Amino acid sequence: MTSYHFRWQLTQQDSPVVRMQICDQARDDAAEHAGKLKALIDNALSDDATTRLLGQGEIRQLKQWSQDIDDLSSDKDAFKVYIGVQGQTGAGKSSLLNANLGWRDLLPSDSGEAATATPCVMSFNYSDDPKKLFRGTINFRKRKDVKQELEQFFDDLKERERLLHPLPGEEPMGDEERAKCLEDLAANIGEVAGKICKAWGTSTEELEMMTVDDLLNEADPVMKYIGSTKHIYASNQREFSAKVKPFLDSTCIEVAGSSDGSTREMALWPLIDSVDIFVKSPLLEGGLILVDLPGLSDVVGGRAAVARRFYEKLAVAVIVAPIIRAADEQTGANLMTENHELDMRMDGKFDGRGFCVVLSKADDIDWAGGNHKASQIGELEQVMNDRKQTRASVLNLTSQIKDATKASKKSKDKNEKATLKQQIKKWKSRKRSYLKTGKELKKKHAAVLGSCIFEVVNARNQRLVRRIGADFKRRHNNFTSRTQGASRNFKPPPIFPVSARAYWSLHGGAEKAMPGFPTAAYTGIPALNNWLRETTIPRRQRAALALLHRYLALFQSVQSWSDDQCRKHQVNASIEELETEIVEAKCRALAAKLDAFGKELVANIKKCDPFKTKVAAIEHCADVLVPMVDSWSLKWPSNNKLVTKLSHMTYTAILKRKGDDFISRSGGMKIRYNWMDQMAKQFKAEIAGMWIDALHEKIPRCEGPAREKLDKEWKIVTDSIGRALKKSFPGLSKQQDYLLRQVASLLHLKEEIKDKVGQLLADISSNSPRIHRGLQKHLQDKWQSGFNKALKERGGRGVLKRRHGVLLDHAGAHGKSNFRDAVQEMESCFKAQREALLKNLEHASAASVERFRAQLRLIINNILEAVNAEERLGMEKGTVHVENESSRATRLALQKGVRRNLIAWADAWDAARVKTDPQEDIAIPKEFKLPEGEDSDSETEDGDTGSDSDDGDADTDMGVKREAVVKTEPAGA
Repeated sequence: MTSYHFRWQLTQQDSPVVRMQICDQARDDAAEHAGKLKALIDNALSDDATTRLLGQGEIRQLKQWSQDIDDLSSDKDAFKVYIGVQGQTGAGKSSLLNANLGWRDLLPSDSGEAATATPCVMSFNYSDDPKKLFRGTINFRKRKDVKQELEQFFDDLKERERLLHPLPGEEPMGDEERAKCLEDLAANIGEVAGKICKAWGTSTEELEMMTVDDLLNEADPVMKYIGSTKHIYASNQREFSAKVKPFLDSTCIEVAGSSDGSTREMALWPLIDSVDIFVKSPLLEGGLILVDLPGLSDVVGGRAAVARRFYEKLAVAVIVAPIIRAADEQTGANLMTENHELDMRMDGKFDGRGFCVVLSKADDIDWAGGNHKASQIGELEQVMNDRKQTRASVLNLTSQIKDATKASKKSKDKNEKATLKQQIKKWKSRKRSYLKTGKELKKKHAAVLGSCIFEVVNARNQRLVRRIGADFKRRHNNFTSRTQGASRNFKPPPIFPVSARAYWSLHGGAEKAMPGFPTAAYTGIPALNNWLRETTIPRRQRAALALLHRYLALFQSVQSWSDDQCRKHQVNASIEELETEIVEAKCRALAAKLDAFGKELVANIKKCDPFKTKVAAIEHCADVLVPMVDSWSLKWPSNNKLVTKLSHMTYTAILKRKGDDFISRSGGMKIRYNWMDQMAKQFKAEIAGMWIDALHEKIPRCEGPAREKLDKEWKIVTDSIGRALKKSFPGLSKQQDYLLRQVASLLHLKEEIKDKVGQLLADISSNSPRIHRGLQKHLQDKWQSGFNKALKERGGRGVLKRRHGVLLDHAGAHGKSNFRDAVQEMESCFKAQREALLKNLEHASAASVERFRAQLRLIINNILEAVNAEERLGMEKGTVHVENESSRATRLALQKGVRRNLIAWADAWDAARVKTDPQEDIAIPKEFKLPEGEDSDSETEDGDTGSDSDDGDADTDMGVKREAVVKTEPAGA
């Protein structure tokens, strides 16, 4: 163990994928051998005879190593990279996720409203318990959230009653206005009532006679679920899917009803916040987590907040849209709203690494209506004719052989029998030739038909990819032209046309493959999975290297304690002098350098100010605020050409939600309103350029110089330690390999703090969603008084105008100050995070100095051990451990066992085993080609059954018209 340059430290020349594989394998090897080391240490610490002979400082060090190994194991399993899969109802997300994970029907598809309302989180299952190969955790909604939704429902019922029967002294609304309000109320009441009735098992009529307290009665079966967590385990996918299904779709379960012992059906999905699923899937290894997210336009209230929390965590977003819907739209604009785009930009994810677009159901196409070459159609028709004629010939020969065989059996004439036998032999030979031709024609038919379908599908796909890509480029150009400080550099997102249905068809064998999709690569699933793995490599590699550096520090620390390669040397210093002049002096020097480094780094970060233009931005927001608030009274506030007024009921519903999410379902349309989001967007659009430049460009660029600075300062200290060790132990000058190895163990400790600095800087960027998305809540708090005042306006005729007037007055009188105060709170959150960086650096520096001190003592003690000194440095400042022969022998025996473990650990790291997959064609092909060697049909010669079945499957579609080929099954996701 003379070299600490292991394979995972020398990956600069490797591709990112190979580098990641090496780091993953090294991390797993480290975890395995560290676990064995912990078992060795814990076994020694559990032996009273051993602990009595070891010094207290040494025991504390062994316990610390054991704890370090536990911490490393926990941190290894805790690493997560969230990938959000977003799309509206019917986009095909569940089918896509099943294909991504490699488990068909794991998640129920086409589950309608239930699936769109509940975030589903899929992580790797690390359990090897055969009974828990599939695990699920159901997180039910909290009582307060359910109560709030119920109270809003009953408030709407009261409002409906008030419309129908106005209060005394209240001027009734006009018939038209009242009818419009009743229509809005009926849509909202019906939507919520449907969920309540499914969960509580009541009719709408019964529900309207109840109260919130009635529904939240502790005796009701619903209360067993509210606020609880349920765990599901299964040994196989089919069993697990059946168990989890009621929590993901509209499936009802039977529960005991009231105290009379009756039972009733109950839907669980309205009561669920989120579902966690743990499954073994290659895609999820290494901490990747897929989140099936509802679009924020699909949910409101408590579950919208749950969805928002996940949006803030996302490292990557996958936006899913059915390809037919995308084809019908003139651009890709409807894939992403302007607010969503702005949030993604400020999150630092609006580029080719932060999100991709998936066009699902790529097999859904009328290929017969495509633009085919005349030669293709002619060839296809010719092949179909040839197959039809070949099949007719086979059937004719089969009949002839059968008749001749019967005649031969009946004939008693030897010459006749011989003639028939000879004829049968010729016919069988001809039949074999036709069968061979039939199989060749079948293969040719599959190739021609597949090519026809592929060309139409591919042309449609490429057209959409270009169109959507051009739309995103146009969006970016518009953004940079109107946004100060915005960079013109833009990497468009990758776009993947995929077919989950075609992907699963291949699992039935080549014969079951959908025409036009002969291998998995054509389905787009492998390309998408590969992109998800590659785009997350920077995050995964940062985490893996940080963990490996900590494992290496542990390795070197234990190695220094157990090393037996130091020779005897003269000591030119007392124990006290070694402690004072080397250990404490050098640790003070390191602490001073790290303190100066931290302050310099924070000073550089303070220069990256995303709020540089806030004053001008607030002024501009104040100028447009009153017109913006005035648009809140319109049904289509974002379109100033449409002046249809919002109904009083919808306006009031938004007021009651303090300007937060509300979905109107009036007239069969679903329209989302969020006044606070609209207001926050106005300010964020003003500072977006500066925000992106500071948080996602300049601050990340601070990491490189910071690492170089740490390397330089650390080397100064370690070089001085090498000189001091040579002075105190003159013989070390002749044992350069040993000295270099010991100093190297100090040098590599700096990697831990370098990783910490890098992670802290990355956290400022990755935590930015929490800060800028919080502006909406800050504004909502400032507008609270205005909303409350508006709600106090008496109902009846003209109430919308009066309430709207209150908000307009509030905007004019307090709008600017509200903006200023809300932005101040947003800026305070950013500054608090920046100040936390310094505190975290101070904490990391202090911990690093302590590890440095402990390692330095271990080095000196190892040298003293070679001198056979009875006294060694204690593990605490100013202490000395006096050792006798028995304790010395006990320690040496333990060190010998530890050295064997470290040798095996080093060998594993040196081996650098890399899992190289076979060279699979992952990219979506641009040309059609059938895979080689897939024709598995067998030939038979005799009998009707053998002959017909032999060619039956091959020829059943010989005469089928091309228009019917893709209509045999409904299009899937």
